[in-house]
Amino acid sequence: MDPVWPLWLLLALFTSAGLCALSAYVWRSRATEGGGSLVALIVAVAAWVACSGIEHSLLDLESKVLMAQLSWIPITIVPLAAFVVAMQATGRRRWVTHGKVAALFAPGMVMIALVFSNAHHGWVWKSVSLNLDAPYPDLNLPHGPAFWAYVAYQYGLLALGGTLLAAHYVREWARRKEEALWVGLALAAPWGANAWYLLSETETLSLDLTPYAFSVTAICLAIALWRGQSVLNVVQVARSQILDEMSDGALVVDARRRLVYANRSARQALGLPEVTVALPIDRALESHPDLHHALERAGGDSEEISIHHADGDWRTYDLRVTTLANFEGVPSSRVLVLRDVTESRRAESALRDSEVLFRKVIDLVPHMIFAKDREGRFLLANQTMADTSGVPREEMIGRAPDDARIGDRREHFQRAQAEDLAVIQTGEPSYHQEVEWRFDDGKRRTYQVSKLPFTDPTSGDPAMLGIAIDVTERKRSEEQMRRLAFYDTLTGLPNRQHFSTLLEQSLESARRKKRRSALLFLDLDRFKQVNDRLGHAHGDALLRTVAERLGECVRLSDQIVRPGSEEHSSTVSRLGGDEFTILLAEINDPLDAAVVATRIIESLSHAITIDGQEIFTSASVGIAVYPDDAGDAETLFRHADQAMYDAKRRGRNRHAFFRPEMTEASERRHVIEQGLHAALEHGGLRLHYQP
Repeated sequence: MDPVWPLWLLLALFTSAGLCALSAYVWRSRATEGGGSLVALIVAVAAWVACSGIEHSLLDLESKVLMAQLSWIPITIVPLAAFVVAMQATGRRRWVTHGKVAALFAPGMVMIALVFSNAHHGWVWKSVSLNLDAPYPDLNLPHGPAFWAYVAYQYGLLALGGTLLAAHYVREWARRKEEALWVGLALAAPWGANAWYLLSETETLSLDLTPYAFSVTAICLAIALWRGQSVLNVVQVARSQILDEMSDGALVVDARRRLVYANRSARQALGLPEVTVALPIDRALESHPDLHHALERAGGDSEEISIHHADGDWRTYDLRVTTLANFEGVPSSRVLVLRDVTESRRAESALRDSEVLFRKVIDLVPHMIFAKDREGRFLLANQTMADTSGVPREEMIGRAPDDARIGDRREHFQRAQAEDLAVIQTGEPSYHQEVEWRFDDGKRRTYQVSKLPFTDPTSGDPAMLGIAIDVTERKRSEEQMRRLAFYDTLTGLPNRQHFSTLLEQSLESARRKKRRSALLFLDLDRFKQVNDRLGHAHGDALLRTVAERLGECVRLSDQIVRPGSEEHSSTVSRLGGDEFTILLAEINDPLDAAVVATRIIESLSHAITIDGQEIFTSASVGIAVYPDDAGDAETLFRHADQAMYDAKRRGRNRHAFFRPEMTEASERRHVIEQGLHAALEHGGLRLHYQP
């Protein structure tokens, strides 16, 4: 079994060595998509070429047959590995599973078994002999049915994989034209030689040149790699397609400072044509020097740069440069990602402007506007809030009111914090709550406070937004209007309108509790003379003094008539002119009203000094008791009025209880008055003189 060293052995060794070197280069990128399958393919081809070369260099039949049989192991691997590479390169990686690959390799395993057992059945080779007519002894192996069946299976896998790769390169033709030509030639050489061998019917040409044609494959792939048309990108087709669909721009620069990839977004933004791929970086980006310099800075930190967009507008990009290393940790390329942040920066600028405007607007609002978190810390406070609280806004933000600021108002702040927390926790707003706030100078002001739950945009935590409107002056105005509507401006006592309401309420309470109430109707005696003699100023002063004495008498009478009672509801009112009413709620006996009336008369009998001048007055008081004298407010008022006139008729300066006959006398007087008016109107009266 002495070998010879023919020309094809040297060619086989050269081809196998070139393929081994190529596989070593590809092995460095085995972590990339399909890299491992491509290494397996190249190693199998190298083994096939080596086995074929050794087989051709041997002289005896037995040794040649053994090497021919061994060569079938890589022969069955090559088409399957090529098919797997094509599937992974065209984005069908999920289909390539271990189970499916094993199933596809099953026919190959059967074929290997048939090859080594061919002597018993002849299904692969019909016969085995040496062709002595050739320049060198060569095997003459007429093919059997199993051979042709497996060849059909192999070419089916190759055809399917080749179709997928061809479709890919058609789509990528403009960008990978040169690469496609070299890869096509690398694939066509061995399979063309194999097809020629299979279709040849010349017995003397039994030499299979397929393994030696792989030398062309090695040369073509080496040229493609050397010229920078990275044939390894074939196994990254899916990634390229994904990158082209990205809205961010992506540029890849290899270790030789050449731009080897630019996705669609980058080309559109930078105005790069397809031909810029694989150009030196300084030429490819000569119109974008800032971007060129950024590429020189390898690092993970991002920065922002302005780029003159292809549409003529200047746009802002967030730029990140990342260095990629191979599996040995050696830097192999740099990737630059451009994210257009122009609109987001404009939005951020608009947001900042709107926030400044918002703060200016709320600072113009004359009400306190504030926001707090669940810990009571201020998130927002307008200028009115700062001015009112006396705390600079810068000291308020991010802090809760401290003990030094609270002072003796702790209870108020604790109550406010509890309300704030309730709004935050329940998510329920609180509207128009009136709160009285006492300041350090002792002054008190009333605020109408509304609070709404919201989410802090900075932290995302729940918070509370509030507004406090100073309603102190409005409350004072309302109180003044109420007093004008319901109180006498001269004496400060309830007026006739308010008295009517109080009387109804008093009778309703007495009715519900089944108690008595008394109404005293008071009229000053000869008050008109005081006005006529001393003037209205003195008359007004007299009325104010009378009101004060009536109030003192009522307060004292409450303590005498109803000792131990916590509710003194006796009320003095001025109906107008010199008429007053005293409402005694819930008396035990009608004599209690007489006690009050007597005290009032006695109090008014004392001289009243006005501007150094003593004035003497008296009063006539009528008393009506509920429910003894009347069951409703109007009747009770009328009966007290009648009792007062009865006291005047009986000499003034006294009191009188209502009696039923007063009503009859009043009605008689009313009838007489009506008759006299009618007689005067119709001439029904005649004057007679009687000496």
